[in-house]
Amino acid sequence: MVSSHSDSLEDNGMECEPFDSQLQAMEDSPTIQSPISYISKRLILLITCLCALCDCLLLSVIVPIIPVYLDITDKPMDGAPITADNSTKNSAFTTASSLVTTDSSMDFKIGALFASKAFVQILVNPGAGYLTERVGYSIPLYSGFCVLFISTLVYAFAESYGLLFSARAIQGLGSSLILISSLAMLAAAYPDDDERGTAIGIAMGTTALGVLVGPPFGGLFYAVGGKGLPFFILAGLIFLTFVLVVIAKKPVMPNITVKPTLKDLLSDPYILIASGAICFCNMAFALLEPTLPIWMLETMNAKKWQIGVIFLPCTGAYLIATPLLGKLGNKIGRWRASIIGLVLVAISLCVVPAAKTVAVLAAPLFAVGFSIGMVDAAMAAALAYLVDIRHASVYGSVFAIEDFAASVGFAFGPLIGGAIVAKGSFPWLLRGLAIVNLLFAPLLLFLRNPRAKHQILQNEDTEVSAIDEERESAAL
Repeated sequence: MVSSHSDSLEDNGMECEPFDSQLQAMEDSPTIQSPISYISKRLILLITCLCALCDCLLLSVIVPIIPVYLDITDKPMDGAPITADNSTKNSAFTTASSLVTTDSSMDFKIGALFASKAFVQILVNPGAGYLTERVGYSIPLYSGFCVLFISTLVYAFAESYGLLFSARAIQGLGSSLILISSLAMLAAAYPDDDERGTAIGIAMGTTALGVLVGPPFGGLFYAVGGKGLPFFILAGLIFLTFVLVVIAKKPVMPNITVKPTLKDLLSDPYILIASGAICFCNMAFALLEPTLPIWMLETMNAKKWQIGVIFLPCTGAYLIATPLLGKLGNKIGRWRASIIGLVLVAISLCVVPAAKTVAVLAAPLFAVGFSIGMVDAAMAAALAYLVDIRHASVYGSVFAIEDFAASVGFAFGPLIGGAIVAKGSFPWLLRGLAIVNLLFAPLLLFLRNPRAKHQILQNEDTEVSAIDEERESAAL
C-alpha cells in the first residue's frame, strides 16, 4: 500500500520522501521527548510516596502530643472526644480519637486547629495547580518543601495555641504545593495508563501508612526526647526528600500552546463526576470521625483505649485497597471499581449503627476504609486519563481539583455531621449519606467509555465532509 501510494505521487510529479527517512526525521525532531528512564520513573514514584508520607506523619504525629501543648490533663470519660482531622485525598485517615476533655471551648479550639489545614488547602489548591502547569514541577516542589520544613520547626518550638494554629495552617500551604505537583509529575512520568494507575495507587497507599505510623511515632520519640524530637526527625526526613527532588530527573513539561484552564476542567462533566465520587466517599469518614466516638460512649460505654484504636481497621483497609485497586482497576474498569466502592460505602454506613460491640464495629469500619480506597485510587487515575484524552497531558489543575474534592469532604463533613447529630440522630446521619452515595453511584456509568477529544473532532470532520458531498451532489 505504501509503494502504490508513492507511485501515485511520483506520477503526479511530486517528490516522495522514503518512509524510513520520514521515521528517522520524526525521531530526530526536537519536539518529541524521549521517554523517561525506568530508574527515573521509580525515583519519581519514591519521591511522591515520601511527599505523602512526610505530610501525613506531620498530620498525625501531633495527636498524642497535643495534651502537652494545650495543658489538657487526663480526665474521666464524661466529655466529648477530640479527634484529629484529615486533610486530603489522598492523605485522609487518622488513627484516633485519643484525647478527651470536658471543656466545650477547648473542643472548638482543637476542632478549629485540625480543620485549618483542610481549609487552607481548599484556598490554595487552584493556585498550586495553575503554578505547576505554568512553571513546571521544580518550583512548586521546592517551595512546598521549604514551607513544610518551616511548619515542622514551628511545631517543634510552639509554646502557645496561636503558634500551633499557625503551624497547622502553614502545613496546609506546603501540603497543597508538594502533593499536587508530585502527583502531576508522577502522572507525567508514567504515560502508560495501566502503569500510571498502579503507581498512583501505591502513592496514595502511603498516605494511610503515614497516618497509621504517625501517632505511635510521635508518642515514642516524645517519651524519649520531649515534644520537639519527633518534629526534628521529621524535618530531617523532609530535607532528605528535598535532596532527592533536586537530583531527580523530572519529566519535561509538554510544550503545549493552549493548556486547559481550571474553568475548562470544571466544565467537563466527566471530571465533575469523578471528583464528586471522591468527595462523597471521603465525606463518609469525615462524618464518622467526630460522631462515632460520641455514639460509642453513649451506646457501648467504650473505654478510652477502644476509642483510640477504633479507626485502625479503617486506616489499614485503605492501606490495602489503594495499591490493590490501582492495579486491579485497570483490569475490571475504574468506573466499575468506583461503583462497587460507593455501594459498599453505603452498605457499611447502614451497618455501623447496628453494631452492639466494638469487635463487631471493626468489620463495617474495615469495609468503609477499603471502599474509600477503591474510589480514591480508581478515580485519581481516571482523572489523569480524562485529561489525556479530552484536554492536554498536563496534570496540575486536575489533581488540584482532586485534592479540592477530598478537602471539601473533610472540611465540611464534620460540620454537617455535628449539626445533624445535634438535632437528629447518629443512625439517620449515616443513612442519609448512604442514600447520597447510592444516588451518585449510577452517574459513574458515564465514565465507562468517555468520549475522547479526537473522537469529537473526527465526528465534526465527518459532518463537514458529508455537507460538502451533499453540496457537490446538488451542484452536479
